[in-house]
Amino acid sequence: MHSDHDSDSIVEVSHPSPSTACENSTNKGILRSTHFYFNNVIFQVEDTLYNVPCQPFMRESDVFHDLFSLPVLVGRKSEGQSDEEPVLLQSVSKVDFERLLSLLFPDAGIDAIPTTEEWLSILKLATLWDMPKIRERAIMHMAPLLSQDPVQKIEIAREYDIDDWMLPALNQLVQRDQPLTVDEGERLGMEYTTKLASIRECCRFNNRTFRWELGRSRRMYGIEFR
Repeated sequence: MHSDHDSDSIVEVSHPSPSTACENSTNKGILRSTHFYFNNVIFQVEDTLYNVPCQPFMRESDVFHDLFSLPVLVGRKSEGQSDEEPVLLQSVSKVDFERLLSLLFPDAGIDAIPTTEEWLSILKLATLWDMPKIRERAIMHMAPLLSQDPVQKIEIAREYDIDDWMLPALNQLVQRDQPLTVDEGERLGMEYTTKLASIRECCRFNNRTFRWELGRSRRMYGIEFR
């Protein structure tokens, strides 16, 4: 899990001149969000401005707590206080950001978060911005949604360091009746595919003791879980 990040490496604060900012807003089509434009601090994600309270960000993330606690230079407004000087969130999509906002601000009238894809957006940003409580919430909601797709569960676990998911998902693949498909093998990679095939054969022709040990020991797989 990401932690101890320097906030400047994750959140870029823009410093455009007023004239440049106005030109960007008109000529480049920078628009205000229709759902998330309230008050307090203005973020820009892609071509959209979001004006939302900063307290949930500061409460959930040390990255944002540090950012919004920085002293303001004499003669300058604090960044994020106007459309002309927003807090620019780089390498973040509007879709992902709005899904996180729908969790932070449920009264905005946005639908609930029922799907794996939506929770994955939240997990992605919670990991990026070191929001441990939101990250755990996303993991908790995603686990049952992925119960029938162990390959995707392994993919997500590897990308976002969800160690507790690995053994159950691997065991599920080993012990199911159907072998790995070509697509599943490509998604897992050669090392995982080869080892899983070998262990499946052992499970088929050996005793119950092997199956019990398989479910309790990472060493049975001989794979670094990353």
